[in-house]
Amino acid sequence: MAREPTRFRNRTMADLPLFASDDELGEAVLGWERRGQFRALAELHERSGFPKVHPIFGGRYVPAVKHFLDSMHGLAPVLPLAPDGKEGTFHVERKKPIRMIDPGAPTVRAR
Repeated sequence: MAREPTRFRNRTMADLPLFASDDELGEAVLGWERRGQFRALAELHERSGFPKVHPIFGGRYVPAVKHFLDSMHGLAPVLPLAPDGKEGTFHVERKKPIRMIDPGAPTVRAR
């Protein structure tokens, strides 16, 4: 009985290491044929918050890439960047405003 040759399977995000190169990400996101286009697309979207290549680990953080792409297409919940503060903490007691005297205005004398 002859075995069928195994077919080439594209990489998925689940197959990637935690920090992946642009070539690896390109294959998972765009497929084998278009993987070379990923680097230019990633650099274009870095201005919009796409994860940058980590200088120590030498790759992009895969969960952050997935979250960016999901949120770009409305699939991920938008999380606040900072927790909400208490209401009213931004109000401060103000002293009476200092009135500026117009040098050209007529002066009023008290009697």
